[in-house]
Amino acid sequence: MHIVISYPALRSVIEFLDAAKRQHFTARCPSLRLVDRTIPLHVENLNIGEFYLEIIGKSQFSAQFFINQQVSFRDKNNGRRTARFDMEQKEAIKKFYDFCLGGRSEIYVNHVSFGGSSLTMGNLPANFSLTVNKFLASHGNFESFLPAINPISYPLYSVEISTTDVLSLNHPVLHTAQNLTIITNQDTDHEHLLIDKIRNKNVSIGYEFIILVDLLEIIEDWMFCKREIGTTFTFFEDFRNDVSRTLNQLYEELHDCRKEWKEEDNQEHMIREYRHFFIKIDEASKILVYGEKTQEGTGSRVVFKVVAMTDAVEDVEMEADNMEVDYMEE
Repeated sequence: MHIVISYPALRSVIEFLDAAKRQHFTARCPSLRLVDRTIPLHVENLNIGEFYLEIIGKSQFSAQFFINQQVSFRDKNNGRRTARFDMEQKEAIKKFYDFCLGGRSEIYVNHVSFGGSSLTMGNLPANFSLTVNKFLASHGNFESFLPAINPISYPLYSVEISTTDVLSLNHPVLHTAQNLTIITNQDTDHEHLLIDKIRNKNVSIGYEFIILVDLLEIIEDWMFCKREIGTTFTFFEDFRNDVSRTLNQLYEELHDCRKEWKEEDNQEHMIREYRHFFIKIDEASKILVYGEKTQEGTGSRVVFKVVAMTDAVEDVEMEADNMEVDYMEE
């Protein structure tokens, strides 16, 4: 006896099916294709480029288009097959994008990555909109990709941008990001971007080689414009990938305001062999300056972290204890 699944039940199965598997599943069933676009699509990672599309979750599906009228498909096991198309490359890409992503009212993506130039946007279906948590624009001006993001996504959990073609960091999408990563390059106009004026609480800045003046300007800004306890900036390099030299330079440049490190300030993953010290902001807070291993364990990075002054914490606790004693006596 055949078991018949009702449409509402089947809809739930399709909606939460792994996105890459769903593409294969619905493509083989004409009746499912009729309703597939009315069902929300959930994607863990979506990589969109000028000549490629990647849908990644528990399984993986990707397509890359070549100028010789060939398209290469790849799955999670690196299985690859090649096909030909008998139309212009741009037209083929638009048709493929429309097949995978077009006509959908709801697409939820944990992490979306836009590659290539702003021409990538020309491949996307009409009225294309993603609800996302994390946003990456590895090339080109990040603002050119924002029309594809559903406004209800903001504020974003994380934003990572390249400074290629970026003239200013003064943008609400950047200001409101819970975690902000900025990747600079040799063409970046650091003076114009005003990196030291970034007000986010958690920031990572990547350099080909760390520019010392950026770090000194950030320290100066934090000393005069108090920052929230817990504010953390990290700085890393693409080439040397070892920040011990930078920490030595900071140690020398900040000789008139640095203080000796206290054991209670030791941080997880910090590299004790590298220079580490703190700079007092006021009676309540200070800036820890130290190096730590990257999460991948393949290099190191400089960390600036605002923490409470230990003495200030002790004074507050003593004051609270005294108030409690006074209350008891009354």
